Amino acid sequence: MRTERKKEGRDNSFPSFNNHAIGNCIIQRYDYIPLDFIKTQVIGLSREHFLSNKNLLFTPVLIDGDLIKYQWCEIDNIKVKVYQNSIFLQGSLHKFYNGGEHNYNDFNLTAFRDVLRRLFELFNVTPENLNLTCIEYGVNILPPIESNKIINHLFQHKRKEFESKISNDKGNYRQAEHNEYIVKIYNKAKQFRLNYEVLRIEIKETNLRHHRTRGIFTLKDFIESDKTTFITSLIDKWNEVIYYDCTNENTDNWNKYNNVNYWRDIEKNLSSKNYNKHRLRLKEINEKFGQNIQGKVSNLILSKINELQRVTFSRFIENPKFCRITGIDISMQKNSSFLLSHTGIYYLSKHKKTEFERIKRKYLLKHWRNKSIEFQVKEIAHNIRNKYNYRMKSINVNQLSFFNW
Repeated sequence: MRTERKKEGRDNSFPSFNNHAIGNCIIQRYDYIPLDFIKTQVIGLSREHFLSNKNLLFTPVLIDGDLIKYQWCEIDNIKVKVYQNSIFLQGSLHKFYNGGEHNYNDFNLTAFRDVLRRLFELFNVTPENLNLTCIEYGVNILPPIESNKIINHLFQHKRKEFESKISNDKGNYRQAEHNEYIVKIYNKAKQFRLNYEVLRIEIKETNLRHHRTRGIFTLKDFIESDKTTFITSLIDKWNEVIYYDCTNENTDNWNKYNNVNYWRDIEKNLSSKNYNKHRLRLKEINEKFGQNIQGKVSNLILSKINELQRVTFSRFIENPKFCRITGIDISMQKNSSFLLSHTGIYYLSKHKKTEFERIKRKYLLKHWRNKSIEFQVKEIAHNIRNKYNYRMKSINVNQLSFFNW
């Protein structure tokens, strides 16, 4: 049966995309929606499959001083945890595509395919080895007005109040949490100090039981599924948000709707029918007296999703080799290499400047970034080796005896 087949999984061959119909104008079917965070249980692969992978450097987590609870490794926001009887892989696919740093840019179908290839290259896993337990999907858009003016006027979603989270690491972020999903709205420009507006709208699904009935268990099932359901969910949930349009020119008559306490009061005291009557009245007011920002954002979500269906050229390097600390492809270095070295860093500085700048930010102190390229390369390589040695020191001889249960 279905469940039994899922438990078996399949071992290590790179997935085919031949059955995907890609186009700029898809009427009956959507083949792509950007996935961000995923939480999965690995199926069909053994502990040794990961622990013997030369691309990966695992660190043990101990209990009672010397017993290993699990072993973990993390590369560019993708973390693998290997327990005695189970294996988990989770993280942001979008951030993984960007070297673990951010998810404020576009994440199109080509980028997603590159991520699947890199997961295969680094971890030797395919989409059918990843049984989904939690997913996030959404888009980044250029909003019609400032992101903060939208976020600061969000009140509720389906009678759940938006929680305000304003901090240095999140920027301006609101979420409305339900039992099986969370509606999340971000000001990505503020979070990453960008000089242009980026509004992110996403759904985090923490219970996938409805998708199980559609045959979606693994990441492979998700890839092959019609994404119209997910796209409809994203747009519908945005349209269900109680949002007061700050461009409203008739504030004297309807300013009560621009008050969170008003919505709290009617949420507690009115029936669902009367509550929805006020919600729909607010939408009418937003459209009649404002610029219909909510409707414009809804159209922008769909427009962005249509744009991200496109496929551009993607290069797949056979038999690559990766640094155990940075996850950078080090195929240009000598065969015995397992860390990014002087040769690889020089190569990045000349041929992959974006990657070189990312490595600099992570492994070079700010006051050394104006030094000569020779000095920078030496210090970056030194700091990468130090990180590797520090992690190796956490694994003493007694702990190593537990690696081969």
